[in-house]
Amino acid sequence: MSAGGAFGGNRGARAVPPEKGVFPLDHMHLCDLEKKDYINCLKSSGHKSEICREFSKKYLECRMEKNLMAKQDMSELGFRKDEELQASGDESRMKAENGRIDR
Repeated sequence: MSAGGAFGGNRGARAVPPEKGVFPLDHMHLCDLEKKDYINCLKSSGHKSEICREFSKKYLECRMEKNLMAKQDMSELGFRKDEELQASGDESRMKAENGRIDR
């Protein structure tokens, strides 16, 4: 007979906590709109998450604002500052192409 659990598990094994800790589920549906936008984007893009990064970012920001997860810098979650700079650079480039340059 083995000394393991009912299904062959090792009862003496220690549980390992998740890397980022535990955060509450959204029982009050505070971030449902952001979650649905992200899921719809994933479905329409063939589950290519890189296309839906902005929706993912908005969902995580909502969770942090509503205290459903610990607040942390978005760069720690895989979002870089240069993505924001690129977006503002694209806007400046479009203005220049249209003959409008704000000074």
